[in-house]
Amino acid sequence: MAYEHDVFISYKRHHEWPVWVREVFYDILNHWLNAEMAEGCRVFVDYQIEEGQDWPGRLADALSSSRVLVPLWSPQYFTSNWCLAEMALFAAREQVTGFGTPLNPQRLIIPAAIHDGDSFPQDARLIQFRAIQPLCNIRIAKGGITEERLSDEIRNWVPNICAAIRQAPEYDANWRTIAYNDFMDLFRNPPMNPELPRL
Repeated sequence: MAYEHDVFISYKRHHEWPVWVREVFYDILNHWLNAEMAEGCRVFVDYQIEEGQDWPGRLADALSSSRVLVPLWSPQYFTSNWCLAEMALFAAREQVTGFGTPLNPQRLIIPAAIHDGDSFPQDARLIQFRAIQPLCNIRIAKGGITEERLSDEIRNWVPNICAAIRQAPEYDANWRTIAYNDFMDLFRNPPMNPELPRL
């Protein structure tokens, strides 16, 4: 097996964020990524999971076969065991492959803040994130000035994502097993009083 996706978008499915991700963010990000990378860029987002598929397994497949993680941070993101599990798996990958170190400061986690930023956990704030909160309007007008400014901000951010994609480590088939086991365990045994994991 090899990488299937270049980017995995991770976000908390909370109120209207799924609609905004599907109808605004994904299209803009996908356009600029493919404009930047002549060879094309494959982006995964959870609504691509089809009805009838084993969704924890499909999510594990997509996460483990993606080169980089683009988490969309909000306060709710850090209360979601699923979101934190996605990020923890990428943080573990960084650790074992030598990313995010003084010798190789490049990260495989390239976040953006879509709401707040001041209340994010201290560990998360160690990772430089793209601050797009002022432009993340769930009532954004198609073709309006806010959408245009959001597009400009994402276009300026995309070279950082592409740099991480190009430097991603060689694919390791063990990542799929680890992700699948973690996700199935989380699905079957959701924490009653979760101790949210550190990054």
